[in-house]
Amino acid sequence: MKRFIGIFVLILGVIIVSGCGDKIEPGKHKIERPVVEGVIVEKLMPMEVTEFYEASGTVRAVNTSVIASKVMGDVKDIKVNVSDSVRKGDLMLVINSPDIAARAETAREALGEADNALKMAEQNKWLTEKTFSRFRKLYEQKAVTEQEFDEIKTKRQVASLEYDLSK
Repeated sequence: MKRFIGIFVLILGVIIVSGCGDKIEPGKHKIERPVVEGVIVEKLMPMEVTEFYEASGTVRAVNTSVIASKVMGDVKDIKVNVSDSVRKGDLMLVINSPDIAARAETAREALGEADNALKMAEQNKWLTEKTFSRFRKLYEQKAVTEQEFDEIKTKRQVASLEYDLSK
């Protein structure tokens, strides 16, 4: 094995030394290039090509989003097309949801009832204020008992609390 490595190193050294022999001086050696024959120069002219290339592929968007609705219902109207760009908060479609419509109607009715209750509380407060003011004058003139005046005072406080709760 050592003999084989020694012979290999000797052959490699001979190759390296023999490759360094003939040096070509720059600019003194002429490069001979072969002459190319049979080449024709043509002028290009535009022309119609009837051939076409057909290929199939898949186009995928760079950004995709999953769209979901918080309510169930039928799609009533679509506000965007397939290639339209959309931003956060843009209206894309209208959903007809009977459940939501029923809740909205119930809320409108409750609001109407609350408005009526506020008006009633306001009227009741106004009436008890007037009654209290009359009874105070009568109480000062000793025309009503203290019990009657206390009842009117309590009714006035209750009417005021009812009005505050109705607001």
